[in-house]
Amino acid sequence: MNDIIIIGSGPSSLLTLLYLVIHIPYLKYTIISYNFKEFHCTYGVFLDQIKDSWIFKYLDKDKLFSNIYDIVVKTPLKIETKKKYGIIDNEYFYNAILKIVGSKATFSEKKVDNISKISNTYFVKCEDKTTFTSRFVFEGTGKYGAIGVKYNNSPLYKQYFLGYMIKLDKPCNLDTNECILLDWENSYESNIKSFGYIIPYNKKKILFEETVLNCPNNTQPNYEILRAKLKNRLDMYNIKDYTIEFIEKDSIPLNMGIPCEKTSYSFGIGQCGNIINTLSGYTIGYNIQVIPEICNLVFKHNYNLEKVYLDFWTFKRRFIYNINLIGLKLMNTLPEKELCNFHHYYFKYIINSSNFNIMFLNNNNYSAFRLIFSFRHYLYFPKKYLWNIGQRLF
Repeated sequence: MNDIIIIGSGPSSLLTLLYLVIHIPYLKYTIISYNFKEFHCTYGVFLDQIKDSWIFKYLDKDKLFSNIYDIVVKTPLKIETKKKYGIIDNEYFYNAILKIVGSKATFSEKKVDNISKISNTYFVKCEDKTTFTSRFVFEGTGKYGAIGVKYNNSPLYKQYFLGYMIKLDKPCNLDTNECILLDWENSYESNIKSFGYIIPYNKKKILFEETVLNCPNNTQPNYEILRAKLKNRLDMYNIKDYTIEFIEKDSIPLNMGIPCEKTSYSFGIGQCGNIINTLSGYTIGYNIQVIPEICNLVFKHNYNLEKVYLDFWTFKRRFIYNINLIGLKLMNTLPEKELCNFHHYYFKYIINSSNFNIMFLNNNNYSAFRLIFSFRHYLYFPKKYLWNIGQRLF
């Protein structure tokens, strides 16, 4: 029997396995995935979120990030921030972790069908009828749907995007030291609320994405309109004579709901476990931050899944999640121009404040008093936004 099984081979699963095999190497680990392969998504991390992180003891910071940028927001006024933002080098990230964990865990390329429990043993049954047993199960199946995790009934939201990785024939004039996190220019031409996300890897290689911040789970935007808006944005930046190297067309969950401790048969990590920043969809930085805590809770509570969930999903984390959910609901109701203006105030007054560290970077190391006091920065917002937020709070 295994001590721990991990389902999925995405970033959160591999990071969890990395921490476990290094810090508790004497246990038996199995990781199950229907397809072990290098990641293809563009993963961004706010460096403040993983400052002095455990991960830099095992992965080379200079190799982990293909690029590190200053963050810029255009609303349409240009707002320069004090935050640094790194783009993960997927090839290095994936292969460096496999090199460390490869001989210390069993890798099984199968598709999991269901998870059950008898007494203190979990049974992970695969589609080929193979069954694995374990004392504890982590699940990192991402947006594809949980097998053993059950959720509360929160309203769900997704983020949609269409992006081109382009190669230019001639160098462009974009600043390669800056990532434009939100570009609301050229954004008032349709009923689809979308912004630009622009990453210049160098003067001749740039990722342009048109992103719809959030949609209710049962809706999705018209991709043809997104394609037209993306083309207009390329024209606005005078991007011509280019080749599209690949296209990113996808969606990510912004929330999955807090897992139910009494009815779940696995502990969700990454998107599957709602370890997501609800306001943005960012996951890797948040998971790097909390993986040591989660793994240590497993042994503190002697593999008791319910106690691990209750200890991790504290009142403070639930509070932060629910406040951010109010933010999602608010932004979903705002017309595009108002959403642009809301982000103007948010990034002008919040991004360099303690409230940003708590609500956006999910820093849990704050007292209840400091958490509540951090909301004072919203007093700079126009009253119409405060009134809207207040209505949803009360």
